[in-house]
Amino acid sequence: ATRVKDICSVENVLSRVIVYSITDLFQLVSFVWELREKIASMSDMFYSNINVFIIDSLSSLILPLVGNEQTEVTHVVDELVFGMRLLAQDHSIAIIYTSSPAPFHNGRLKPILSSMWESVPNVRLNLGSMENVSNDEQTRVITLTKSSRIENGKFSHYGITKAVVSE
Repeated sequence: ATRVKDICSVENVLSRVIVYSITDLFQLVSFVWELREKIASMSDMFYSNINVFIIDSLSSLILPLVGNEQTEVTHVVDELVFGMRLLAQDHSIAIIYTSSPAPFHNGRLKPILSSMWESVPNVRLNLGSMENVSNDEQTRVITLTKSSRIENGKFSHYGITKAVVSE
């Protein structure tokens, strides 16, 4: 029991996390290829144990380039996608990214990168909120919108309180 507590302690979990500040799409593409090299070289044990690669707000890196020469943007995005797929396939790394939503003509929220990025992920999840049943809990819903293995449209509700996340 103490071993499990030690493994799951906040300090232990945070010691296995590295945060990089990346401010544009070109830096992200370079980082993905550098990460592949670091994993392949096995020079640092940290990189050989990566299981998840998270990109927070991918849309904020791509959107500033929209309106520039489209062939350049498409080329850079294609290079990013290729590098991310190689990371995922060659090293069994789950790649998670967020894309900010924007309201569309019918008032529904839709991911900003939806048309540009539609063919990229193998699995797509949509996270949303529901009306709160109580003031202490925020109820969320996660919906599967793209998968080749599971029927699309399946969903799960979960609650977030100050203490825990519950199903």
